[in-house]
Amino acid sequence: MRAKKRIACAQKSISLTQCFVLTSELNFRIEACEGESAIAQVKAIADVLRNQLGFINANAFSDSARRQELLVARDQGGNIVGFTRFHHRRDRITTLYEIGVTERKRGVARP
Repeated sequence: MRAKKRIACAQKSISLTQCFVLTSELNFRIEACEGESAIAQVKAIADVLRNQLGFINANAFSDSARRQELLVARDQGGNIVGFTRFHHRRDRITTLYEIGVTERKRGVARP
C-alpha cells in the first residue's frame, strides 16, 4: 500500500483517505491521477478551460502524475469531473498550479 499523501488545507492537513470520507456525501471521490487515459481526460478538461487556465502542455500533467502531484475528482460512474495540479516544496509550502472542473459539476459542493 502506498504511503498516504497529505493535502494542505486552510486550517489543517488532511490525508487522501479523509478526503474520501469528506466527499462521500457529495457522490464523488478524490484520488491520485494514474494512467495515460486519466491524464488524457484531465488534459481534455484543461483544454476546455484554456481561456481561464492558459495552455498547459500534456507533459506537465504526466510529470505531475508521476510525482503524485495531480489529483482527480471522479463521479459515481468513474468519470473524471475535475482535477488539481500542485507541488509540495521541500520547505513544506505547497504551490497550487491549477484547479479545473467540468461545467456540469461546478457549484455542486456548495452548501
